[in-house]
Amino acid sequence: MTSTGLWAPGTVVSDRYQIESFLDQGAAGEVYAARNVWTDRPVAVKRLQPKHLSDSTSVERFLLEGRVGGRIEHPNVVQTFDMGRDAQDGSLFIVQELLRGAGMRDVLTASPKLELHEALDYMLPILGAVHTVHQHGIVHRDIKPENIFLADGPLGHRVPKLLDFGIAKVRLQETLTQRGTVLGTLDYMAPEQLLGDGDIDRRVDIWALGVVFYELLCGALPFEGGHVGLTVNRILTQDPQPLTERAGELPAEIHQLIMASLNKDRQRRPQTVQDMLEAVLQWAASDVSPRSRRLIDRHRSSIPALLEARFGPADVSFSGTWAAFRHASCAPPASTP
Repeated sequence: MTSTGLWAPGTVVSDRYQIESFLDQGAAGEVYAARNVWTDRPVAVKRLQPKHLSDSTSVERFLLEGRVGGRIEHPNVVQTFDMGRDAQDGSLFIVQELLRGAGMRDVLTASPKLELHEALDYMLPILGAVHTVHQHGIVHRDIKPENIFLADGPLGHRVPKLLDFGIAKVRLQETLTQRGTVLGTLDYMAPEQLLGDGDIDRRVDIWALGVVFYELLCGALPFEGGHVGLTVNRILTQDPQPLTERAGELPAEIHQLIMASLNKDRQRRPQTVQDMLEAVLQWAASDVSPRSRRLIDRHRSSIPALLEARFGPADVSFSGTWAAFRHASCAPPASTP
């Protein structure tokens, strides 16, 4: 037996999670604030709407989201604790960390064009998150502002969180996508993704990250067409307007990185998210402003492996790390024997 209405406050799901309030509803899911009755921990419970339980594709995608989310541990990926089926009404549910804050789309609506350091404050941790996702053999395939949540953090800082792995591609476990199937959100889809290429890889996420970065800096999409047909044509056949013509002056390294990410030939994009991170950090190392130093320091936990590989353990003082970074970025290349 399945419930067709919203869960009411006080409902206990799977003898463990007591519903406190309804938070939001999407195309297929409902999200509730809840509390673990055993540990008293506040959580978010995402429920697949009962009307979708008979749709095998919706069920598979919901289960995929829970399983993939449960594999990833990163401070900028929403944490998944549990998933299951409620014995009382048959509902499928996923239990995640409870986030308070605002969606990136809401922030962009209020302030469409961000200054460079503000944009990097969001993009640097998301790059770190996607880098970790890719290391697990997972391609997200739907990176966009609607799937990035800006959670309330300490000292008033917003903490970006990557959401929604419902259409992710998992290496060696491709069950939802056949060649010719198009999954994703049009404005953020790479050409090969739009064409239904069954061999898509992490470079579609690199394209989407480039679109989001472009949008943050100029308040507009690189391939916006006004209607589906024109947008598709622009993604497939036209180069985006140079970002500096729409956002004003930018560091050459950042401009080149974003434009390269939007290259229609995936072989000419950055090949990994680590390449993107390296480019951002290389620029930050050459920028003497205190804002760049604080930017890197604030997001050390988002990219610890990359920083440690370059500069040693994370307990190295920031001033020492910064000096090492400046030295590494400015030193001449070693001669080849």
